[in-house]
Amino acid sequence: MTIFIELLLIFMFLYMLYQYRDYWAFIVSIFLLGLIMEVLGVNYIHAYDYHGFLLMPFGVPLAIPSGWAIIIFTSIQIIGRSNLSIVLYPFATAFFTLIIDIALDPVMAHAGVWVWKKGLQPSTDFMGIPLYNFWGWFLAGFVVGLSYIFLSNMRKPAWWIYVMWGLSYPILWLSGMFALKYVPYLVMYYVLWGLMLFIGIIVKLYGFTKEVVPQDIVMIRWAFYLTSFIVFFWSGLYATKPYLIVPVVLSLLIEIFGTSMYDVL
Repeated sequence: MTIFIELLLIFMFLYMLYQYRDYWAFIVSIFLLGLIMEVLGVNYIHAYDYHGFLLMPFGVPLAIPSGWAIIIFTSIQIIGRSNLSIVLYPFATAFFTLIIDIALDPVMAHAGVWVWKKGLQPSTDFMGIPLYNFWGWFLAGFVVGLSYIFLSNMRKPAWWIYVMWGLSYPILWLSGMFALKYVPYLVMYYVLWGLMLFIGIIVKLYGFTKEVVPQDIVMIRWAFYLTSFIVFFWSGLYATKPYLIVPVVLSLLIEIFGTSMYDVL
């Protein structure tokens, strides 16, 4: 099953690089940022480990940063076709990034695809996943969404713009780790989910016009939810931990709601 997930993610990443080759530098940049963060998480923070993958430089499967690139880039493609205020783009991108991770992480971790260790403070979690993981995904979507707005409004960005963008995520990520270590977890828990609810309401009320979303963007995102369902049943979690299907279903419903407001090409 792990090899199937690996091949699927790498195939979707390569397909996206080809199909959206005008954005290849942006997609590869997200991949590299994801790789750096994963290397830090596995080798320096020792928060988690991966098992059963074939291509694992520095202990990190290449499929994982491929997943980063796919999830964040498709989120940007969806939000970019909305009539949201540009100020809300980073928040909405973070929202659509996080809902996929909420669907994936609990199922994959309990199925043994990756294993969470002690990390920072694992005693407070969501279905066995430390809260700082979700905060990290939210920050990733936010920073990349913000960077995309900045870069897309410049005709020929100077090289130092890419350097500053590359440094912005590690800085915010480290600041998030600091906050999660010294701010009470209960506070951070309600702040994160309260923020998610607020963004969802804003997207619902003010977000979308009927614009064309490429069908492959929708199908690629749906592949993540389908994978969660397959792993859930294949690994036997339906019998031992049936509650893990709840975040998958809820996230999928949000996804359906989000993409149903568009025409799909």
